[in-house]
Amino acid sequence: MPKSHPLKPIAITMGDASGIGPEIILQTFLHAPHFQNKSFIVGDLACMLRAKQLFPAMSRWQVQPITNLAQVATLASQVIGLYPIGDGLSNASQPDYGVIHKTSGALAGRAIQIATQLALEQKVRALVTAPIHKTALNMAGFDFPGHTEMLQDLSCRHFGQTRAQWPVRMMVQNDQLCVVLHSIHLSLQQAITQITVPSLLETFSM
Repeated sequence: MPKSHPLKPIAITMGDASGIGPEIILQTFLHAPHFQNKSFIVGDLACMLRAKQLFPAMSRWQVQPITNLAQVATLASQVIGLYPIGDGLSNASQPDYGVIHKTSGALAGRAIQIATQLALEQKVRALVTAPIHKTALNMAGFDFPGHTEMLQDLSCRHFGQTRAQWPVRMMVQNDQLCVVLHSIHLSLQQAITQITVPSLLETFSM
């Protein structure tokens, strides 16, 4: 029989370092530990270690930097893989929780860039993004109103296409409902102007 190949891991972006991103990622691993060796975090080690201190039940858990995605499937129990986004922060340089900060926006944006590139290169099987703060993202020089537009831009650059050639829509789905949004991250007045026959046909064709 041919040898089976393990599934590629899932990349999870850290989100805003001053927000709930690192916290909810760790809560997921704590309550669903079977995801621990199927996914990894793209983020900053010091930020994740600080978030881990919020959970006494995770005192024995480790956050281990990885350089090869094949390492994820071989991680021991209660060891979370972290794909570092750069040189990293020290504990003293981390922005406070609940504060809109340029550094937090920079870390969040860089995590999205790296994780998206891994997805575009088909090195991961899925990309999960933790919450970001749009103002902090903009303060750090990422001129996007949200994840959707940033993912669109990174994809267009990767494939050498324009945003007009690569229209996107946001879809929200659960077991009972599936909704595709015709417009996103716009004021009500701007959203109304987006309702045209050509734009609606484009949404319906997706």
